[in-house]
Amino acid sequence: HIGYIPAYIRHHPDLNAVTKLVYAEITANIEEQGYCKKKNSFFARVLGSSASTISSCITKLRRFNLIKVVCESSFSSFREIQTTTTTNQNFGETKWIVLVFLV
Repeated sequence: HIGYIPAYIRHHPDLNAVTKLVYAEITANIEEQGYCKKKNSFFARVLGSSASTISSCITKLRRFNLIKVVCESSFSSFREIQTTTTTNQNFGETKWIVLVFLV
């Protein structure tokens, strides 16, 4: 499986290197249905990190709306992680809006 890190994540000023790698692992493990069902323990093992670090990374990715996590229930360990289609991230860049008035 091949994971990827889009430019808007690679250049995100508030994400550290481990969080960016977690994102890449999520994309590498997306199944046919469009979801990644791997647990934090899997990510911790393949990235040589702790489950608590992975949990913090996933929380950060959720906070910046870069992934969506769907849980079956609060009592279940089942979850699905989906990447969002947020591709128009401008971190600290000025956005210009041109208004045209027809008279």
